[in-house]
Amino acid sequence: MSYDTHKTWFYQLVGRDIHLWQYVESNATDTLAGIRISLPDEYYGKQLIYPDEDITNGLRVEYTALIEPFVDEAWESLTARASSSTISFGDGDGGSSRDTINYTSGLGDFATGDKVRIIGSASNDGDYVIANAASSSILEVAAGSFATEAVGQSITVYQIPDEDTDAR
Repeated sequence: MSYDTHKTWFYQLVGRDIHLWQYVESNATDTLAGIRISLPDEYYGKQLIYPDEDITNGLRVEYTALIEPFVDEAWESLTARASSSTISFGDGDGGSSRDTINYTSGLGDFATGDKVRIIGSASNDGDYVIANAASSSILEVAAGSFATEAVGQSITVYQIPDEDTDAR
């Protein structure tokens, strides 16, 4: 295994991918189109290269702080999504009735208990939990969540993973 990993390894998070590089001060190889090639012997310099080690048992990444919480379901399994300028929001007026997400069609993939993120609305962007998937055109959330908003904005509603308090 490598030595001085705190000095010689660098990473970049790109979405859900981790790009890992090794810092070397002299090297006679480079990577071109995913293939390692030899450089002239007189080449000398500092560079970042893709590691030549296999990580057979995975990679452990430790953080001192997390921006996103641990999740208990994979992003790839979250397929429920609706995006349109015909999505509107209903306010249950703080009473016993729930607030609603209304769409002419296309909300059938969402289910009760799903956590969703809303973006693009005038005043209702945020994360919510679906209290009741009433129909393929109405999703209900807790009362007091939304301000009434008519159609017109290009709004996207998509499922996000549930948080997991235990990362094991």
